[in-house]
Amino acid sequence: HVVFGIKRVLNVSSTSYSVFTLVNGMGIWNEGDPTYTGLDGLNVDNLDAQGKLVAWVQDHNGNGTIFENFVNGTTVMATFRYGAPVSQPQLSIDANGDMYLVYTSTVEDQLSNNVYYNHLWGRKYYNATGQWGQFVELTAGNPGDYDFTEQIYPSLSKTMDSQLHIVYMFDLDPGSYVEPYVSPGTIAGSSNTMMYLTVDKSDLILNKKETNLTSPLVSIYPNPIANDMNVSFSFNKSTEVNMTVLNMVGSTAMSEKFIAGRGETEQINVSELPGGIYLAKFETSNGTFTKKIIKK
Repeated sequence: HVVFGIKRVLNVSSTSYSVFTLVNGMGIWNEGDPTYTGLDGLNVDNLDAQGKLVAWVQDHNGNGTIFENFVNGTTVMATFRYGAPVSQPQLSIDANGDMYLVYTSTVEDQLSNNVYYNHLWGRKYYNATGQWGQFVELTAGNPGDYDFTEQIYPSLSKTMDSQLHIVYMFDLDPGSYVEPYVSPGTIAGSSNTMMYLTVDKSDLILNKKETNLTSPLVSIYPNPIANDMNVSFSFNKSTEVNMTVLNMVGSTAMSEKFIAGRGETEQINVSELPGGIYLAKFETSNGTFTKKIIKK
């Protein structure tokens, strides 16, 4: 079983070329299949018709259109230097013949300075039915929200228990380099981190989100934060708040309890936190809310 990203490039001359940025898809070739030949051999529509297209960029914001914010000549996919919009596949197979595909995909509604971020995605192939399952954004669940972060170079262990075991590179800026793609030199190499992720093998889904990541009832400012974090609440009545700040591996960095009411702002000192990305989790009688924060 061979899985590969598809990218189309036109060699205009020995010194110039054109990249068809929005051509995206991931194909599969199985031993015994005929060779893909000619320009149309890897046409994503043709592969889809043959059941050989296993992944493509998803409609991340669910509005029915992919790349509606793409502007030719302005918007950049960092992946064009190291692969296609869906690329870097890793494939593992278990004793039942079920296959687990993990790969990097452009996120069509998340940009930084006109450059798209990339996240980790996965699919499961069910050997009993010969069908591929749903698309799963692997870092969309607990312990936190990874929006507007870069996740590339997945490495999937060939062995597994009840979970898949994945190591990948995490960064605050899109791109494949030690420094950000857009403005080299602005972020040190120490900002890149190798992360370890486990995914439930049974259905290729992390634990469901139990927190509301988009509610306007809780807001944080400024963000990024230097020393003091201001948290405002729009609840209808006062409530006790249990706040927990988690780092990106899910460990508690700090915690605090206080009473909050509608329209009130709580100022919390976070100067002791090392610089990085955190998740501020607020457990209240109105529900549980999580916000991503960046500590300078």
